[in-house]
Amino acid sequence: MRLTSAALIADPIGNYPAATVACFDATCGELPRRQLDDATNVRFLERLSSVGVPAVLIAASTGHGHVRTVDELRHWLRIATTAKLRRTVPMALLRPEDGIEANRGLVRDLREWGYPVVFIRPGTNLPREATDAEVAANMRPLVEAAASERLAVGVYSIPDVSGVRLTPHAAADLVQGPGGANIVAVKVTEADYAASTLRFLEHPGLRHLKIVQGWDPHLARALQDGPSYDPARRQRCGVTSGPMSFAVYQYLHLLSAAEREDWSEVAEAQLAVTLLFQSMQDDPAKFADLQRAKHVMGLGQPLTGTVSAPQVERLLDALMQLPRESDRFRLARSLDLLGDGPFHDRLAALSHADAYTTVAQLREQMARFVADRDWRQFHSPKNVSMALAVEAAELMEHFQWITAEASRRLREQPGEWQAVREELADVIGYGLAMANELDIDVSAAIHDKMVQNRSKYPADRFRGRFE
Repeated sequence: MRLTSAALIADPIGNYPAATVACFDATCGELPRRQLDDATNVRFLERLSSVGVPAVLIAASTGHGHVRTVDELRHWLRIATTAKLRRTVPMALLRPEDGIEANRGLVRDLREWGYPVVFIRPGTNLPREATDAEVAANMRPLVEAAASERLAVGVYSIPDVSGVRLTPHAAADLVQGPGGANIVAVKVTEADYAASTLRFLEHPGLRHLKIVQGWDPHLARALQDGPSYDPARRQRCGVTSGPMSFAVYQYLHLLSAAEREDWSEVAEAQLAVTLLFQSMQDDPAKFADLQRAKHVMGLGQPLTGTVSAPQVERLLDALMQLPRESDRFRLARSLDLLGDGPFHDRLAALSHADAYTTVAQLREQMARFVADRDWRQFHSPKNVSMALAVEAAELMEHFQWITAEASRRLREQPGEWQAVREELADVIGYGLAMANELDIDVSAAIHDKMVQNRSKYPADRFRGRFE
């Protein structure tokens, strides 16, 4: 069951998704203004959901949401609802400068379409010297409109886009005003952690809210700090990431390391993302132009511009030069998420872990997983063999009623292919667990068995036939 507005409002810290992808928008067509590519947008969202992304933010600045027309935003938000998102939570970002009447219509649509969360940032119609009171007054009508439709609300500081910061004081003012009881989160995309994220965590009027880190290089610190700002030691910090659009496997790995409190691995994994981020960052004080990664992924060109060949090469060079093979593998897979982008061949060459992962490494990974959970007491060879048989049956279930030819075309169905991939991993994983329990050298066992098979099934007799 997907997360609801009511559940979020009842317990923002406990129920808010741990990670949200600020989504790219697939585009097609020509300048001066490209159009949304509806089919590719749906496919991209479904791929993100299939790999386990907790939430997606539609109309984020990552996807040039800040320069879309109201009609384009409505279209984009509606098309996203046609994607099969499973348990992935859809969120929407709205803009005060569009006017309250247009936004009331959008909020009603969002409620009807099943969006549980609306994010609101300061409007670009504010002067740069706007006071906290002016910022709150600018955002409050939209907070009220969302609350009137019983939606959960997030407020968002992103001065690179809006030109004006949302301060903790202004956010607390919104929480205390009309509709403020529906506010569940504050998203912070600012370069100075101590002057932004940390102050939101410390503010007593916001202590019941999730604080969502949006400037990615600060994520490791935010995740370490988060539990310190909740009396029950719950995680106060989440992440809404534009880079997660092009680095989804890396972020899922990073968040898994954070759950284990393996902060050295979190730092290493984040550094790899930061190096790619910097390769798209022309001004160190400004957010990177992630449209370059969007183009590499096969999601089209920017709304009103074109990514140049040197810009692409700078990104791909940064990927190639990452010091750890595991980071290159996960990031290449992420950039090749759709499997048919203009740089698929180059990315695929980097994303085949079989080329450099040893059986010993896989066995150690499985052994560590079992040991960390004290599960070896349950992993008798009898139990493991039965678990392996169950997983093999679950693998077979995907092919039960289809033809042999249809089974060969499974790769054309990303969701089904991913499900089979997971079942196969379970089968192989239990095989490795069996090898660990009985001290079987897997490579030697396969080598010896192939010697027997070559003798039993000589090629000149069995080529193209079986008995």
